[in-house]
Amino acid sequence: MSDSLKRILSIIFKVLGSYSINSEVILDESTVSSITIGSLQLDSLEMFQFVMELETSLDIELELDFPEQTTLLELAMRLEKLIQNKSPNTMKPSS
Repeated sequence: MSDSLKRILSIIFKVLGSYSINSEVILDESTVSSITIGSLQLDSLEMFQFVMELETSLDIELELDFPEQTTLLELAMRLEKLIQNKSPNTMKPSS
């Protein structure tokens, strides 16, 4: 797993830490390929806020619609690709 993908997953975990997700879900690198958006059990407002926080943290624009079967790893890979496709002059420095 690339450093940038690990950084994105770390941001996803941090953002999700502020929500009351399904208590059976364990957020770590070993589970990201099996945890789906649907298994987090976020309501529509929480999902909206989750997307907004990711946009702010990563300085990107996202579609609000993530299919429930999307895994956190797939989400992170999608975000990584969006970041890579941005112009280098407009990217936020990593914190």
